[in-house]
Amino acid sequence: MFFALDGKIEADLGRTVIRINKNNSSSACQVGLNANISLHTNSTMLAICIDESFIEKLSAQGTLPIDAKKRPDHLIKKNLNTKAQSIGNNILDNTQTPYLKRLLLEAGIVDLLIKLHQPEEIPLQSIINDTDKTRLLEAKNIVEQNLKKPCSLTELSRKTGLNDFKLKKGFKALFGNTVFGYLAELRMNLAHKLLQDGRSVSEVAETVGYKNAHHFTAAFKKHYDMLPSKVSKLMVILMGYLAWM
Repeated sequence: MFFALDGKIEADLGRTVIRINKNNSSSACQVGLNANISLHTNSTMLAICIDESFIEKLSAQGTLPIDAKKRPDHLIKKNLNTKAQSIGNNILDNTQTPYLKRLLLEAGIVDLLIKLHQPEEIPLQSIINDTDKTRLLEAKNIVEQNLKKPCSLTELSRKTGLNDFKLKKGFKALFGNTVFGYLAELRMNLAHKLLQDGRSVSEVAETVGYKNAHHFTAAFKKHYDMLPSKVSKLMVILMGYLAWM
């Protein structure tokens, strides 16, 4: 990987020449072949060479995608200059102990690799238009009105006139959550309120759409890091305390 920390860089890869500009693309390129590097006047470059076994290890751990070790001529260009600058600063920092410097460098390089292989976020405007936004708001309303018997994605697509891609990608981009993630959040919020109102766990589970109280308990515990029965007990204690006062 190589980065332009300042100025401009040109890399001749034989079949193609790539240009990296700090103030423009500030790109990182991952290559597995020879490259002739040219630095413009007053330019600074950071080059990081990584052994293939290190990439394979991170892939095996699930830190990087399985196909992270690309074919030799594969190039990736991303704006990662801020992270690269931080690594460069750590290299030049002589106040750190060698052990701490090594840890910081390894952490920074792993972070760079992760970001290098992350899929690019698709801009919202390239996914949906104004008509789609109206339909997505309709989809959101349908989810809110059907907590007990939610629609499937297929049903939601049919009711709103959105295709599967726009429904899933557009919903996440517009509301910051998936359709079913939003459904789960609404269910848990309502469940917490009903438990505070003194409703039993089984009653609340049925009200928010769970046929099995054990499944509801597991979902509630995962969301709030406490059992639903604990909320009920706390409310009983609180009500008793208020009555005593």
